[in-house]
Amino acid sequence: MALSKEEISKYFHLPIDHAAKELKVGLTVLKKRCRDLGFKRWPHRKLNSLNLLISTLQADNEGATVDDCTEVIITRLKEERRRVQENPDYKFAPSTKKLRCQKFKAIYKTKKELNLVLATTSEARPLESITKEEIVQYFHLQISEAASKLNVGLSVFKKCCRDLGFKRWPNRTLNSLDSLINTLQAGNGGATVDDHTKQIITSLKEEKMRVQEDPDYKLTPTTKKIRQRNFKARYKRRKHLNLDATTEIDATPLDVIYPTDNTDSEEIDGDYGSDNDSLE
Repeated sequence: MALSKEEISKYFHLPIDHAAKELKVGLTVLKKRCRDLGFKRWPHRKLNSLNLLISTLQADNEGATVDDCTEVIITRLKEERRRVQENPDYKFAPSTKKLRCQKFKAIYKTKKELNLVLATTSEARPLESITKEEIVQYFHLQISEAASKLNVGLSVFKKCCRDLGFKRWPNRTLNSLDSLINTLQAGNGGATVDDHTKQIITSLKEEKMRVQEDPDYKLTPTTKKIRQRNFKARYKRRKHLNLDATTEIDATPLDVIYPTDNTDSEEIDGDYGSDNDSLE
């Protein structure tokens, strides 16, 4: 049974992948259902920023009578929040955008003045002590996890990466290359890999090495095409099986890379979006 907007809206305050887990559906299924219901954006960031603004205004007046001006602002923010819950594509009023921007700048300024707190504690590492060689070891993790492993704040870590000369965090690119390599290797079921497949695997490993050396490295058109076919073949197969994880898929991993039906194998804009997480 298709999810209703009322069911989905209960989880707007969560990241979309968490909402999918709560609703017990796949992420792709939830995204498609959201598009079918007419909204293009998942609103949890908007809602969280509104909740933060409201709680900040209320905390600033804790124990005292809220003045009329603040009361009006809080009421307006709650109304904006209600509208976002009804329509995730709702655009904030200019006054709300301005207030949110002021709040962000105030938080940033406070953190900067305190040197992001973590950088001043005895447990945290100084920025200059982090080397590129250390960072490379965590490229396979999400950037927030890598920062945690290196015992630095996320903002500090992003600045460190920019100072070292790379703008993008490469874990998505590396993970997709690993997936392609594993798919090709598994496709032979223990048999000797043919020369053509060996050549592709070698090429993918070379691409992986280049990404590790330079996170801003752009994959070759050939690799992008293989990756796109891999994504599209898996999506079509899951759609055909109605995403039933208990149903056995009658296809070898190599069919994913080299689909039998090539009529629909052209690249689709926007399937992957950005390869990496922006550090900007």
